[in-house]
Amino acid sequence: MIGRAVLRVLFSFLIGITSVQALPVFPGAEGFGTQTSGGRGGSVCKVTNVNDDGEGSLRHCIDSPDPRIVIFSVGGIIRLESNLTIQHPYISIFGQTAPNNGILITGVAGIQQALLTIATHDVVIQHLRIHPNLGNATDCCSHALTLSKANATETTANIVIDHCTLSGGSTGIIANTDDIHQATFSHNILGPGRSYTPNKTDVDTGYTGLLFNSAKTHSLSLHHNLIAHNQSDNPGINTGTGVIDIVNNLVYNWEQNGANLISEHGKMQINLVHNLYIMGKNSNRAAPELVANNAGKDYQLFLEENLSIRDPEQAEPLPINLGLIGWPTADWEANERFPAPPITTFKSPTLPKKIFPTVGATLPHRDAIDKNLISEAREQQGTIPTCPSPPDCTTHPASPTDYASGSSLPDKDNDGIPDAWEETHSLLPDKEDAAQDFNVNGYTNIEEWIFSLTPSDDKQIAQQKTKVSP
Repeated sequence: MIGRAVLRVLFSFLIGITSVQALPVFPGAEGFGTQTSGGRGGSVCKVTNVNDDGEGSLRHCIDSPDPRIVIFSVGGIIRLESNLTIQHPYISIFGQTAPNNGILITGVAGIQQALLTIATHDVVIQHLRIHPNLGNATDCCSHALTLSKANATETTANIVIDHCTLSGGSTGIIANTDDIHQATFSHNILGPGRSYTPNKTDVDTGYTGLLFNSAKTHSLSLHHNLIAHNQSDNPGINTGTGVIDIVNNLVYNWEQNGANLISEHGKMQINLVHNLYIMGKNSNRAAPELVANNAGKDYQLFLEENLSIRDPEQAEPLPINLGLIGWPTADWEANERFPAPPITTFKSPTLPKKIFPTVGATLPHRDAIDKNLISEAREQQGTIPTCPSPPDCTTHPASPTDYASGSSLPDKDNDGIPDAWEETHSLLPDKEDAAQDFNVNGYTNIEEWIFSLTPSDDKQIAQQKTKVSP
């Protein structure tokens, strides 16, 4: 029998062959790390129930040490009883495969960490909803997602979070305090967060939205995200020497600041290109959309067409306000964009029209929580949820009936691909062939089926992007 170590070496070798061909992890994937293979070629692990643990659970699939593609034959709400940590590499989790309205992950009271932690490399996640608070549930979790290292030798790289919906825990939405690189966050809904005021005082704490704070973190792409209803850090960047590429994000209703940049760790090279900032009811009109703080490590910014809407009656977006803190010289602006993977880009004034239809976990269906948040951003309504103390935190108005389990399509050979799709594509529904590549294009058969679930109108929108980046 071939040992597990030998299989890993072989799997890494096959990945190396694929990477030479620069195949994106899914069609249209762009950004740092998107040439990862994720779990391609590994086993198919089916999530068949919404239990916290045990055979058929999401935790069971995530804890498997071998390369794997995770699909769902059940929809519903997964209520975690403890933090879920991805610590074994080469995994793809595809929430769009769930029946009914899809998958939502939440947690019970008492979880101190994030709901989900990524502590390894080559991880791909699409179309999951991660909400620390749901319905009448009591407070749970520091964040929706953290990125960390399992140990001193582990690499956290080649991470792709795409078309997911993440909201805030007691401290923030996303946190990165360990070194990561080659990572992309694309087409996500990131919000709402919280306006955290302990002891029912009027003094806000440092509640964060998306905070990347690590000396060796670099090579990050954040593009085509809706970042809404967060107190600060939209995003917050305090990383080391290297490129951070922030493109085509729509930031709505920040309170203390929009993007917050600080240079405590290294000479950051930050691109901010065609982002749109829209003020809401909580936004401080005196605060700039972008704060750039020089804390001793000079860094440079490349800015291009970042615009702001400060008033609902404003005829057209205006240039953002920039707050410079601690700069002894004016040598902060770069004349050329820092090297980064090409990102097809919309003009910033068109972002509401372009990204609202497809952002977040839209498959198999967009849920009521996301519909409500997008409506608020479109109409410049809504407020940041208040949180005087954890038991009083506002929760998300969704009921379990919105996430009925549904039923999966017939699959005779249990390889994860529905029989009807296999027959349509001249495959054998009684022969396990998920890891094969029937059309020799680099994607396995099961990936071809998964990617076919994306509606044709989404694909057309992607093809209609105007390329303004290099």
